[in-house]
Amino acid sequence: MERGKDILNTLIQVYNEASLADKNRTTQSTIQFIDERLALITGELVEVEKDVEGFKSSQGLTDISSEAQLYLENVKTNDAKLNEVNLKLSVIKDVQKYVDSESPQEKLPSTMGIDDPVLLTQINQLSELQLKRINLLATTQPDNPVFESINQQIKATRAGIQANVKNIEVSLENTKKV
Repeated sequence: MERGKDILNTLIQVYNEASLADKNRTTQSTIQFIDERLALITGELVEVEKDVEGFKSSQGLTDISSEAQLYLENVKTNDAKLNEVNLKLSVIKDVQKYVDSESPQEKLPSTMGIDDPVLLTQINQLSELQLKRINLLATTQPDNPVFESINQQIKATRAGIQANVKNIEVSLENTKKV
């Protein structure tokens, strides 16, 4: 009886091994078949893509996604330029407000973004003249003839700044329209 069990166990073991080997062969065969089909289909797909690309180029068609990307980049660039122009316009308006104000308490505005050397020089000159006038007021009466010269210089400098600011503003507005 023991011998019969051993024979039966050996037969079951051999059967299981044979079954497993058969399954492995089937799996290998299936994998090989899929790999061959995949290589064949990939080759066909590459050929079709080349044909489509050739057709597009012969018909003057372009890749829409490339056009969309280019369009988005242009929009982003234009937005950045528009923001820069709007910032410069804001600074110019602040400069205009500063020049129009005759109040000595008005603070010198930021000139960030303005790259016009003439305007920057004029603003600095106006600031220095106003400071000189304030310092003279501390020791001299306002009706002193010395003030007439400084007041004339301040007036001329303001007029120059106003003309320059107006030109820059017109230029920036024209840039926005383009």
